[in-house]
Amino acid sequence: MIRPLVVAPDPLLKKISENVDVIDDNIKKLVEDMFVTMEVNHGIGLSAVQVGVLKKVITINIVDVHLVRTKLCLINAEVINRSEELKPYTEGCLSYPGIGIDIERPKEIIVHYKTLDGLEVEQMFEGLIATCIQHEIDHTNGITFIDYVSKLKQDIILRKIKKLKKAKS
Repeated sequence: MIRPLVVAPDPLLKKISENVDVIDDNIKKLVEDMFVTMEVNHGIGLSAVQVGVLKKVITINIVDVHLVRTKLCLINAEVINRSEELKPYTEGCLSYPGIGIDIERPKEIIVHYKTLDGLEVEQMFEGLIATCIQHEIDHTNGITFIDYVSKLKQDIILRKIKKLKKAKS
């Protein structure tokens, strides 16, 4: 099922998500819906808060430069180590439609998370997928990518989104 996206400046995007204690049918359905919602909206990453659920659930669906697809669900994800080397990307966000921001993040990260099967995993990621995972983990912690730019630029972005919302209604 396609779930409606939470779009800025919705205050829900600034709330910290809760850990998932039990991976039950509700969480599995949420993940399934998140993959569908992300695909329909042409996203490569989505956190549960972006569909209105304050749980630490992230879905990733990326095709790399070698046309290899990586489809992941990360539950209760946290970065436990990061490289000092930074990599710049122009990031977008389904909760900030039409906005791209240049952000530098660690090029490589090690993430601890649970799989949908409940397995505890520590995994290294690099490049675009590392950037995407960091972006989504930020969402679970009430941080959005505009928090990395000046207050002035944030205000400009939010005005632009409000204008877009008005034009659609």
